Amino acid sequence: ERQKVRDELKQIRDLGLALSSNAENLTKALKGDSKTQGNWGEMILEKILESSGLQKDLHYSRQSSQKTAEGKTIQPDVLITLPDNKVIVVDSKVSLVDYEKSVNALSEEEEKLSRKKHVLSIEKHIKDLSKKNYQNILSHRSLDFVLIFVPIDEALLRALNDSPALFDLAMANNIGLVSPSLLMPSLRTIENLWRTENQNRNAEKIAHEAGLLYDKFANFFSVFSQIGGRLDQAQAAFEDAKNKLESGRGNLISRAEKLKALGAKSSKSLPDSLSKADRDASDR
Repeated sequence: ERQKVRDELKQIRDLGLALSSNAENLTKALKGDSKTQGNWGEMILEKILESSGLQKDLHYSRQSSQKTAEGKTIQPDVLITLPDNKVIVVDSKVSLVDYEKSVNALSEEEEKLSRKKHVLSIEKHIKDLSKKNYQNILSHRSLDFVLIFVPIDEALLRALNDSPALFDLAMANNIGLVSPSLLMPSLRTIENLWRTENQNRNAEKIAHEAGLLYDKFANFFSVFSQIGGRLDQAQAAFEDAKNKLESGRGNLISRAEKLKALGAKSSKSLPDSLSKADRDASDR
């Protein structure tokens, strides 16, 4: 029993160390430069995409290069494809440096200042993203809005709580603000659209195959009917030949028997049943 307790305590200790390590890695990511935060945000975004049931390179793509009208190359973080070949652009490069500072602030004044900077950071990101004009660059495919992905729910909720005008600013620039809990239902809806699309395509294929099967069956029945008619013709021809062979006066069997009776040399004889039938026919 003591050993079991030791094992349980060891597992708890290892779990605590793992959680501590993950928390430390998260803290480092939040305190890192914009590039590090961007990579971390993209990783969180891809995990959510995978969990939604969407398939990479089929339903969404990462860092897909696109050409502007001026020939400049751009790389949206994620392009999510819809069944009608439209795409949704998702950007995940939101800075969380000031959010981290507000969470770990040692004073109320420091927290307020960091929260204000966090709002301003998101405002700047909205304006910078609007200038990239993804909607017009991908006008033939893209929907008329872009999503900004904030990888921490609390970071987005805190910013919207501190500045409700953020939402209006984003919408005015055809941008939507989403966090993990807001993005997942949308992705589930898109995955359901793809599932329905696949079912519809299968239904079309089934209907097509059913049509081909019906045509084949109709052709087979036509040929089968012809075979029946030809069998009837063959039966009629057989009966006619049979009658000529063994029925009526002067049939072939009776004539053959008469030749034998007249002394024609033969080493074989017709079956008695045929000979009797011939005699009966001759009598008639």
